[in-house]
Amino acid sequence: MASKKRQQTTAKREREQAVKEKRDTKRLKKEAARNAPPGEDDANEPASPDEAASPDEPGLPEDDLPGPRSPGA
Repeated sequence: MASKKRQQTTAKREREQAVKEKRDTKRLKKEAARNAPPGEDDANEPASPDEAASPDEPGLPEDDLPGPRSPGA
């Protein structure tokens, strides 16, 4: 019986720790967004596909496909 109680206590502590970490992460993210200079993109958000590709990197595979053919060609 004592080991079962210990397991329950350990599981409860782990759940509480996970909730605390999630709250801390959320709080830090909000603080970072609040302290960021205005007009600057959020560093935590992924860049849009247009911004992610640099001019030196090849584009998406669809970009290399030829355009639609005309009926006479």
